Amino acid sequence: DEKNDPINISLDEFHEYADGDTVELTGTVLVEPGKLGSQILYIGNPGVQIYFYKKEWPELARGDHIQVHGVVRVHNELSKLHINEGANISVLETGREIPSIGVVEKLEDEMIHSLMTIEGTALDRSTGTITMANSEQDFLVVLKSGTNITSKEFIEGKNYKITGILTKNDDLYEVMPRDMQDIEITSADESGVEEEKEHETVLTTDQTSGINRKLLISFFIFGISAGIIILVVKKTSIMTHLKRL
Repeated sequence: DEKNDPINISLDEFHEYADGDTVELTGTVLVEPGKLGSQILYIGNPGVQIYFYKKEWPELARGDHIQVHGVVRVHNELSKLHINEGANISVLETGREIPSIGVVEKLEDEMIHSLMTIEGTALDRSTGTITMANSEQDFLVVLKSGTNITSKEFIEGKNYKITGILTKNDDLYEVMPRDMQDIEITSADESGVEEEKEHETVLTTDQTSGINRKLLISFFIFGISAGIIILVVKKTSIMTHLKRL
């Protein structure tokens, strides 16, 4: 589909180009092919999604600084770069620091396809997705099969810091972590912690009361038994004395 010589542009300029334009970009690999999709690669930042139908990727790793040329495709107002050969990618340098927007409070359209971090509370979980929310908005954490992360890693009511690639489906933002290192538990639901502590306190008090009751009963029985023994001894002594008389 690349009919013209590519225009060399920066990542910041990518979304200004129209569907069908041939461009050349330079960026750093944010996540290697296969993690978030066999046909998808992300470079940044700002992030650009590269799509390769054949999936015949050259060997790539996070932190590789690459040059890539292809055709701009726009779908649902989102731009992607389509390539038709693995040779469209050249590795310029390896081991670069992976660029990230950092921690954000609110997800925005200009962050799409970039690497970022956001905090939120897990509200609900299902196979492959976690519904989360913070003070600004609801969003989804999408777990791709290539990451080997499952929804069982999440507990409803707990707070998490999620690092990942941002995408958007209709009007809902989706964050895709790359592996377990992108997921951090920041705190538990405080009310649940307090209830647990109160429950433990009640149990301890009940257990102590039960032990005290048992001790009192034991002392009472011991006292009665000792009294009976003393009476028997005294009675026996009196009877012996009377016989001697």
